[in-house]
Amino acid sequence: MPGSIETLDFSNISREKVLARLKSDEFDILIIGGGVTGAGIARDATLRGFNVALVDKNDFAFGTSSRSSKMAHGGVRYLNKGEFGLVKESEAERNWLRNDFPNLVRPLPIVVPSFEGEKLSKFLLKLVVFFYNLLDKGKNFKKAYIVKDLAKIKEMEPGLTTNGLLGFGVIYDTNVDDARLTIESIKEAIFTGKCVAANYAKVTRLEHDASTGKCCGAWVSDQEKPGDEFLVKARIVVNATGIWTDDILQKKPTGYPAHVIRPTKGVHLIFKQEDVPINNGFGISSHIDGRFYFVLRRENHVVIGTTDTDYKESPDDPVCTKEDAEYLLSTVRIKFPGAKADLDHVLGSYAGVRPLVAPRAKKGKEPSESAVSRDHEIIHADDDLLSICGGKLTTFRVMAEDIMLKEVIPLARARIPNKTFARTKGIARKPYLVGMSRADWDAHPLVKEFASSGKLDGEQLAHLHRQYGKAAIPILESAKEDAKLLDRLLPSESTKYAPWILAEIKFTVLHDCPVHLVDILARRLEFQWMVRPSIQPAAARMVAMLAGSLLGWDKARQGKEVEDYLAYLKRNSFFFSG
Repeated sequence: MPGSIETLDFSNISREKVLARLKSDEFDILIIGGGVTGAGIARDATLRGFNVALVDKNDFAFGTSSRSSKMAHGGVRYLNKGEFGLVKESEAERNWLRNDFPNLVRPLPIVVPSFEGEKLSKFLLKLVVFFYNLLDKGKNFKKAYIVKDLAKIKEMEPGLTTNGLLGFGVIYDTNVDDARLTIESIKEAIFTGKCVAANYAKVTRLEHDASTGKCCGAWVSDQEKPGDEFLVKARIVVNATGIWTDDILQKKPTGYPAHVIRPTKGVHLIFKQEDVPINNGFGISSHIDGRFYFVLRRENHVVIGTTDTDYKESPDDPVCTKEDAEYLLSTVRIKFPGAKADLDHVLGSYAGVRPLVAPRAKKGKEPSESAVSRDHEIIHADDDLLSICGGKLTTFRVMAEDIMLKEVIPLARARIPNKTFARTKGIARKPYLVGMSRADWDAHPLVKEFASSGKLDGEQLAHLHRQYGKAAIPILESAKEDAKLLDRLLPSESTKYAPWILAEIKFTVLHDCPVHLVDILARRLEFQWMVRPSIQPAAARMVAMLAGSLLGWDKARQGKEVEDYLAYLKRNSFFFSG
């Protein structure tokens, strides 16, 4: 096992060694898909003693796992549908993450208003608050409660209209960086010494045993070296590819529809908090169709979303459109009349595709292409390929444990008879190794040194703590050794909205395994959607230069990385014409 997870050697510099392991070793499990579901399975499996290979055709967290509403939450909107089991499970997982990964998963009050003429009446609001507290068993950050007094409401949220307002409930959920949660889960699996993980490694076809017809590995193509295709041998193969599930799952059991995944698109818009002045998060109902969505305070930014529309296009490149944005903003303008909720004030946008599951048909009925579930589904195919899809970001650990205990370990008895594996329930329900409380952070001598010297201000230090936890200490150490690493990516902007420094670029290149510039700016730093496109090119060139010095990019490669990133930025910035 490596010495410190904070300085784990996990970079593209070591790519050839990783690929050599994938080519030469035989693994207990091959996990296809490096989103939060695959990452959670890898973490759970290594803790049980399995040797694991994990591959993804794109970057880690490339798909839905970097394009969520950035919350670990109980799923208050599922109460209206009577999905009490899902809410109970989600609340328990949210509480675990908040307690055991405190820097990354942070409490967030959510205001749920009730307006005259809307579906959420005063009576239903009381029921929502009651059941949210009941299912939580008193383990949330704080109890949910009702506010009826308009004077108190104006004090708490002066920007909310009181026109037709009957009152609101306050529930407690959490903010999270979904991509960072994914990366840290993968790193914990690697840290055990039992996992090898590669991004930009695409499965082209499954391998089957000639005598039994059972799945025993997969052929993988190195996307960074066209023509390099190799076999990864594994006793058990798990398909955790989310919206790409049907691309891998070819031998479905009887009863499933032609397409297991019914994708829907969800978009998000980002504003400065001063432009959409809210003090908490909000769950509001659209004046167009009554759909529930969020307006979320995320420190100094506000994230608005999400939509939920059927999606027929490529899952590799979903984008937010003007029509998507207007659907969200039209209701925000009504309920927050003083907000600058217009396209001129949008900082960024992103779109993700939900891997909703069309469940297996019940006996005597045809499979349905239109019925979908918000819960997860495990599919044991005829060739023993195990697939898991659906579910929620918040319940990724439960999903991992479910497939491990119900399918992987029973299959391992026959496939890997010479080894035993832990069957302990909740084995991965433990603190994240880089987790760090704010009190411990503020008390650290190096943090105190930077704060007292003024080399980094409070906004920058708080940002480093939130994103990196204990790993922010080596970031500060590198900045202490080399003052140039204190340079900011956006010196013209206030640190309130642009806290990033070069030291975290160096860290993420060496320890978070980005392969391309877009991996750094769109997923490791959340930079892409938090900054106006007009001021991003200079920062992109600065980051490419530093990353290039570490990864061996020449001037031409640096230029190409910047060009590709800016093209990605443009596709995801319909609101920007520059």
